[in-house]
Amino acid sequence: MAKNLPKLPELPTSVNELIADRAIRHALYLERYKTQVVNDILTEFNNSLEPALVAKIEKSLHRMTGTSKHLQALFKYNGELVREEYIAMEAKLYGQLRDFAKVESAWLIQTMQNVMPIAYDFVAPSAVMLKSLVTTQPMEGALVKEWFGKLSRDTAFNVNKAIQMGMVEGEGIEKIVRRIAGTRAEKYGDALLEASRREIQTIVRTATGNVSNAARNETYAANSDVVKGVEIIATLDSGTCLKCGNLDGKQFPLDSGPRPTFHFKCKCGTVPVLKSWKELGIPLKELPPGTRASSALTKTEKKRIRKLPKEEQQKIKSKLTGQVPATQKYPDWLSKQTKAFQADAFGGGPAGMQRAEYFRSGKLKLNEFVDRRDRPLTLKKLEELVKKGN
Repeated sequence: MAKNLPKLPELPTSVNELIADRAIRHALYLERYKTQVVNDILTEFNNSLEPALVAKIEKSLHRMTGTSKHLQALFKYNGELVREEYIAMEAKLYGQLRDFAKVESAWLIQTMQNVMPIAYDFVAPSAVMLKSLVTTQPMEGALVKEWFGKLSRDTAFNVNKAIQMGMVEGEGIEKIVRRIAGTRAEKYGDALLEASRREIQTIVRTATGNVSNAARNETYAANSDVVKGVEIIATLDSGTCLKCGNLDGKQFPLDSGPRPTFHFKCKCGTVPVLKSWKELGIPLKELPPGTRASSALTKTEKKRIRKLPKEEQQKIKSKLTGQVPATQKYPDWLSKQTKAFQADAFGGGPAGMQRAEYFRSGKLKLNEFVDRRDRPLTLKKLEELVKKGN
């Protein structure tokens, strides 16, 4: 069984490959850090906002009717409480991300210094600049502050709406509170507030990735004498969207081209493309590319898989890809995955299976699944392209 497990990768050899290799491994720790930040922020939600909100609702509903002036007072209180708590969560996130921006830039500089075979002093962006990234970098068209403002208003509105509907329909206090806070039997996944938690998680994860990429961009700019461009690196798994998969491995000049994050929860990152030794005026030989890491197994995961039935082991193995060459980009990588995996990567369901078939048969290339703005095309449009091609 052990012989079928992913092999250890060959070590990359060129400077740019060494940086890319470290960046891909670093991405794993970045995702773990995002989870840590999410948990820290949700602690505020779970330990402060929800208990205070539920306590106030229970107390107030005991002494009012649907037309009572106390109902409007409760709505106002809920709105103010939610707004204050979201402001507190936002401030906590800012504090964490300001420190994170400095750490991310320092990691990139240290990585570049470590792989350079010659002594070179890379420049760090100013601390003021890195701190400002947290509040000035938009994501999905709005700043973090604006997203938190929207989330707080939506949460207050939905909570108050649930209370009013319950009062109109003559529901008891327990049922109204259960709709808002959820039930233990469902692990509180049926709660109205659970939707707010998921929205917070999305914003926090996206904001963390956004700051990571912004800090890298500023570091690249500060070292433009040696950094000539950037390369997009997408996560090689079934969750990679078409836009990210199509951009994977593409290089762009330092001052132009798209930059992640490309959407909510985007895992894409960038790595610097350093000038060649010749461009730097250094008489060193350019070395060939090495390998690029994708989904790998930890020792614990390997032990767990060995204990599973053979059928389950095979299902898991179909999604494991070990190491891929650095020159192999997402389209090549995806073409070698199982049919089920490809269908999942193209959105799942019948439509995902059909898209995967177009891709697998060679009728459409990966870049033909998106429009000029990298938005996925409808299945109907893809069918038209296939017919036109024939």
